[in-house]
Order: sequence, then C-alpha cells, then structure tokens
Amino acid sequence: MPSLRSAQTSLRAVIGRADLGTLLSDCDHINAELKKVMAAAPGSRGDCA
Repeated sequence: MPSLRSAQTSLRAVIGRADLGTLLSDCDHINAELKKVMAAAPGSRGDCA
C-alpha cells in the first residue's frame, strides 16, 4: 500500500500547484508531470500509468 499512498501524495502535490482552469484544460501536462514525479520516487518501477 505504500505506493498507493505515494501516488496519492504526488497527485495532491501536482494538483495543488495548478489552478482550476489549468486542471480542466491541461490534463496531458498534469499526467506527464505526475508520471515524472512517480518515476523518480524511491522504489518506483517507473512504469506507472
């Protein structure tokens, strides 16, 4: 379950930096940024989707 918590924390961090308009209009950028954060996390396989 640690990876689930790490994913949740990372998602909150990424979303917390964006305003609502960005969240609604730029999902691809947010997904890419989240994947980068998760790939860099300790113990990550680097293949989260």
